[in-house]
Amino acid sequence: MRQWDENREAEDEAADENDPEKPNLEDMTEKFREVLRQRREADEAFIDEFGTALKEKGVIVIDDIKSDISAEYVFIKILEKIKENFTMRNDLIEKQ
Repeated sequence: MRQWDENREAEDEAADENDPEKPNLEDMTEKFREVLRQRREADEAFIDEFGTALKEKGVIVIDDIKSDISAEYVFIKILEKIKENFTMRNDLIEKQ
């Protein structure tokens, strides 16, 4: 009985190896990574285009702060960048 079980398992494994519909993990992960790469490139292109459009309209765009640091430090750097905009406003109505 044990020999029959071992033979049956070997046949099942051989059938699984030759199965054309068997999913391939490497192929699946590479396809998923390619989708992620394309999505990231599309997002980066949109952000660059959107930032350029905002700069043309006179909106302050902060794009030189690295976000691989702590959130508190990012917040401090952003405040540092926009502080001048709030203290040196051109419109007197906004100052009051």
